[in-house]
Amino acid sequence: MRTKTRALEGRKFEFCLGDLAPAQQMEILNRMTGDLALEGRVVDVVELGEPPELFVVVDVRGIKTPMLVPIAAIQ
Repeated sequence: MRTKTRALEGRKFEFCLGDLAPAQQMEILNRMTGDLALEGRVVDVVELGEPPELFVVVDVRGIKTPMLVPIAAIQ
């Protein structure tokens, strides 16, 4: 068994948060930093605040509600 698992060491792959053990799903949210990169699709542009600032409304796969991102953060 160790030979099979050793072949996985160093391998990169994608996985969903839902693939994690249930106890880790909540824990990982507390360990995320501002450097975590998300990808989404812009569905709207809104103006909020005083003075007004432009935000994009973004749908992100795996997140139930749209996110507001300052338009200046779009690269």
